Amino acid sequence: VTATRNATPIEQIGNTIYVVTAKEIEQKQKRTVAEALESVPGVTVSRSGGIGGQATSVFIRGAESRFTLVLINGIPMNDPSSVGDTYNFDRINIDNIERIEVLEGSQSTLYGSRAIGGVINIITKKSTNKNVVFSSEAGSFNTFKNAGSIAGGNEKIQFLFDISQLNAGGVTVNSAQPDKDAYHLTSFTSNISITPDAVTDINLLAKKMLSNANYDDTYSPNTSPYVKSNETILGLTASRSFFNEQWKSEFIIGQDKITRDYLESSYPSHYEGKIDKYSWLNTYKPIKSNSITLGFEKLFEEATTNSFTPHHDAINSLFAQDQATIFEDVYLTVGGRIDDHNQFGTHGTYKVAAAYTIKEQRITLRSSLGTGFKAPSLAQLYDSSWGSNNPNLKPEKSKSWDVGFDKTFAFLQSKLGVSWFHNTYTDLISSSFATHWQNTNIAHAQSSGLGLNLSVIPSKDLTISTNYTYTKTRDDQGQELLRRPQNQFNVSGDYRLSATVKLGAELTYVGSRQDYINITGPKGEVGGYYLVNMTGSYDINKSLQLFARVNNLFDRSYQNVSGYNNPGIATYAGIKASF
Repeated sequence: VTATRNATPIEQIGNTIYVVTAKEIEQKQKRTVAEALESVPGVTVSRSGGIGGQATSVFIRGAESRFTLVLINGIPMNDPSSVGDTYNFDRINIDNIERIEVLEGSQSTLYGSRAIGGVINIITKKSTNKNVVFSSEAGSFNTFKNAGSIAGGNEKIQFLFDISQLNAGGVTVNSAQPDKDAYHLTSFTSNISITPDAVTDINLLAKKMLSNANYDDTYSPNTSPYVKSNETILGLTASRSFFNEQWKSEFIIGQDKITRDYLESSYPSHYEGKIDKYSWLNTYKPIKSNSITLGFEKLFEEATTNSFTPHHDAINSLFAQDQATIFEDVYLTVGGRIDDHNQFGTHGTYKVAAAYTIKEQRITLRSSLGTGFKAPSLAQLYDSSWGSNNPNLKPEKSKSWDVGFDKTFAFLQSKLGVSWFHNTYTDLISSSFATHWQNTNIAHAQSSGLGLNLSVIPSKDLTISTNYTYTKTRDDQGQELLRRPQNQFNVSGDYRLSATVKLGAELTYVGSRQDYINITGPKGEVGGYYLVNMTGSYDINKSLQLFARVNNLFDRSYQNVSGYNNPGIATYAGIKASF
C-alpha cells in the first residue's frame, strides 16, 4: 500500500520496500517500534540511552533522520516543533500494530516534502480474532509493562480499544551523571472500522500517548531534569468504490498534536507542534492492466516554543501517478507532483519505477528513480533558543536511484534480495560548533551502498533470516555523515520446538561511525558492537502463554550516540491471556 498508495502486489513494485509484520513483532518480542526497525535492511536506529532516552532517531540509507516521513494509518507524525521536524520513536507503543511498511529512497512524489529519504508507515489492527487480550511483564532495570485490549464487531462494524503502560527504571546513560534515567509511557488507542456495504470503508482512529523521560543535563549535572510529552492523533479515512470498482475515491483527514515540556533543567522550555492533513485520493482503472492515481493534499503545520511565537506553514499539493503493465510481467510506475509552499514557492518532483518478473526463473528485477524536496522546518527557521535559527535557509533537495532483484529458490524455500542505491542531497541544512550551531545550507552530500537479505526455511519448524547493509556517506568536505555506520548485519532464527514451545535468537552487528565527542564539536569514532538476544514462549493452553527474553546476552557495553550508554544484559518475563 505505502509504495503506490493503493494495494499493489509486491512483485509489481519497482521501489525497495520492507514489511515488518505483527507475527514477526510477536515472535521476536519487540517492545518498541524502534526495536522492530533495527532488523530492517538499510535502516539505522540511533538511541540516546535506553528506552525513553532523549531521542530515538531513524536513518534510512544514510539519509538524515528528518528526511524520513513517519505515518500512522497515513497520518503524519513528524513533530513540527522539533529541529528538522523529526519523530522520536520512543513516544509510540507497539501494541496492536498490524504491520510496519518501510519504503526506502526519495518518495516526495506521493508523500510530499518530508519523504526525501523514505517513508515509515505504521498500520494498526482494525480488530483481532480474540475479544480480550491482556499481557503483563517485568524485568531488569525495574521495567514493568501492562497492556490490554478489547475487540469485537460484526460484518458492518469492528472496533479495537487498547491501553498500555510501560515503566522503566532506566540505566545510567552518562557515566559522569550516575543517576538512573527513568521512563514512563501510557498509551490509549481507539480504532473503529465501519463497512456499511461492500464498496464503502470508514475508519476512525484516536490515539493518546503520554510520556515522562528523565535525561542528563550537560550544563547542570546535579539536577534531575525530565521531558514530559503529550501526543494526540486523530484520523478519519473514508473510501468508496464506483463503477464496478473501476474508480476508488478516498478521503483522509488527520491531525497530530504534540506538546513537550523540559522541566527542572538548566534551560526549562516548552514546545508545541501540530500537523493537520487533508487528502483526497482517486484511483481509476480504465483497463485491468492500467491504474491511474490523482490526488490533492493540503498540509498545515504550526509550531511554537518559549523562544519563538507561533509560526505556521501551509503546503498545497497536486500529484498524479500511472501504473501500467507494459508487457506480460513488465510493470511501470510513473508519477509527478507539484507542491506549492506558502514560504518557498512551487516545487516539482517525479518518480519512475519498473519491475520485471521472470516466472520461469522465479526472479523479479526492480529499479527506481525519484526526486525529493523538503522545506526548512519552522524550528530551523525561527527557534532561537540555541542561536541556530536562520530565516534565510533554502529548501533541501534530493535525487535517488536504486536497482536490485528478488530471487526465490526451491532449495530450502530460500529467498534472496539484493539492492544497490545512491542518494544525492543538495542544499543540505547542517549546523556545527564552527558556525555556533546556526543552521546553514551546505553544498551537497551523498550516500550510496548495497543491501542484501536472505531468508531460508530449512524445515517447517525453523526459519532463518539475515541481512547486511553497506552504506557510504560523504558531505561536501569529503567527511562521513554522523551516526551512519558503514556496516550493519543482522541474523535471526525462530524455531518451534514443539506444538507449545517456540525459541528465537538474534545477532545484530553495527559498525563504527562518526559522531561529535562533546558539545564543543570535535568529531571522533564511536566503536562498533554486536548484540545477541534470545526469546522463548510456552503456550499453556489456547488462551494462556508464558514468554521470556534476554537482551544483550553477553553484556556488551555500547553506544549508539557518543556519550550515551545503552543497557547491558537484561532479562524479562511475562504472561499473555487471550479470550
